[in-house]
Amino acid sequence: MRPAETRARGILCWGDVGWDRYADEERARPGGCALNVAFHLARAGAQPVACAGAVGSDGHPLLDLLAAAGVDVTAVALRPGPSPVQPVRLEGGER
Repeated sequence: MRPAETRARGILCWGDVGWDRYADEERARPGGCALNVAFHLARAGAQPVACAGAVGSDGHPLLDLLAAAGVDVTAVALRPGPSPVQPVRLEGGER
């Protein structure tokens, strides 16, 4: 392979995009593996970063958060109904 053919073309984070609901809090926070990884990679300066998955009709704040960090969200589908919610319980400050 020539060096130009081995260059990365970008990073795609594919998977869960939704809400984390912590047991000791009343509000949900943005969460999901794909969302977390894409957000932090983009904030660290990786470019381009894209996210793929699906959110519910309540997912616009999730898409806005990713887009504001510089993540391409065109591959995140908007579906009717709620976005996924993952209950999170902390023990000693750890998941």
